[in-house]
Amino acid sequence: MGHNYIGQTKFEFLSDDRLTKNNRYALQSIYTQELRPGLFIGWDINSASDKSYFNDFSHSIIQHPRKFLNQEFNIKYNQPSWKASILASHSQFFKEFSSQRNPNLNWLYDRLPQATITTSSSTHGFNLVIDAQYTHFKNNHSPENSSSFFPSLGDRIYINPQLSYHVNGSSYFITPKIQVNASHYDTVLKKPRQLNHSHSYSRIIPTFSLDSGLIFKHVIKYFDSPITQTIEPRLFYVRTPYFDQRQYPLFDSGTIEFNLPHIFTENLYSGHDRISEENQLAAVITSRLIKKSREEFLRFSIGQKIYFAQHCSLIKDTTGNAIGYSDLLLSESGYITQALSINNTAQYSQRKNQWMHAHSTIRWRPGLKKFINLSYQLDRDEFIPVVKNSKYTKRFSLSAQWPLSHRWYGVTHIGYSWPKKAVRDILIGLEYKADCWTFRVVGKSTMVKSLTHTKDLNKSISMQFELNGLSSIISN
Repeated sequence: MGHNYIGQTKFEFLSDDRLTKNNRYALQSIYTQELRPGLFIGWDINSASDKSYFNDFSHSIIQHPRKFLNQEFNIKYNQPSWKASILASHSQFFKEFSSQRNPNLNWLYDRLPQATITTSSSTHGFNLVIDAQYTHFKNNHSPENSSSFFPSLGDRIYINPQLSYHVNGSSYFITPKIQVNASHYDTVLKKPRQLNHSHSYSRIIPTFSLDSGLIFKHVIKYFDSPITQTIEPRLFYVRTPYFDQRQYPLFDSGTIEFNLPHIFTENLYSGHDRISEENQLAAVITSRLIKKSREEFLRFSIGQKIYFAQHCSLIKDTTGNAIGYSDLLLSESGYITQALSINNTAQYSQRKNQWMHAHSTIRWRPGLKKFINLSYQLDRDEFIPVVKNSKYTKRFSLSAQWPLSHRWYGVTHIGYSWPKKAVRDILIGLEYKADCWTFRVVGKSTMVKSLTHTKDLNKSISMQFELNGLSSIISN
């Protein structure tokens, strides 16, 4: 660590493992340095000798399996009106394909390199932003017979100029915006016992959006204290014409989850490979409760989309949203008291007259290292074959951490699945914290996913002894 750089490197090595008969290692290196004002270099390198290394030599009692390790090097230059970056990334995969031999999409392609530049300028209420990017994609993990969706090699040039005009008042705002998504692709498909096939694709797709909102305020009494309540209606219209992109490659795009934070987006897909056809209006009403100190402590929101045209999904071969209304989205979050907080989200289908998704959490945190969580989760479109006439999942969970005495701490988690009417997982742990050493013991029981035996359990007990004075290599 220095005045303009910081880094950390960990390396572990085991020579001639008696079990695998190989040398085994793990490397983690993170570094960032400012070479001059605005100019940064850095890397994030993770590597291991084999997929079982982190389970065999874990520094944590609870270890999750890793599908890949990312290795990245970047150079960034930031200025007030523009910024540029060059990135090179590679992924070490431990599970390249699913059981059906479908490629895993997360970090599937290496980017060697990816160059990005973004400029912005504002004058007289107008705001101009231009995003441009060039990426060379390389896939060493694809099947031998690659398709147009997942080519072996590809170059993509992407440019997205956006012009918006902001009209802001004390109780309203209006923001019209127009943008153009322009992309060009050059891809290479590998075919077994054939010559490689090259393809080129180009598209230019305009998008218009109009964002507007009002803010109403008044003072109410809340437990005999004056509280400011706001009512904030917001309308967001998007229009994007249809463009056939079914043969275009999928380097980094995926569907965005339908929820309130993403309801004000112009594109239903992440990444730059798919631009969704849109002719829709999003309407949301939010109400907030604000203290005298201007601290927000409760928020309520309800929102819905109105579709004026039907569009088709560009990633899966299914029909997209029909003309009409989307599901209703509801949200509530904040603090009831200083120690008691809530977080509720829900999705309700008016057509099916049922709740599609719901997640509710109540947290009580009365003091330091003291908390109790109670949560409920409903997912309607998850199908469980072993449960008759069941197309939903309901899960309840209880988790807590509490000091038991001066040096003893306890932690527990219990998860219950309603369709299976069984406890999914139980975790009970104890920790003794001395001045220079710590001892932990955790017992865990987890239901194994199986189509024939729904109540098979995987049970384990783990113990850990840590010398605090020598090093601090694990998280608390």
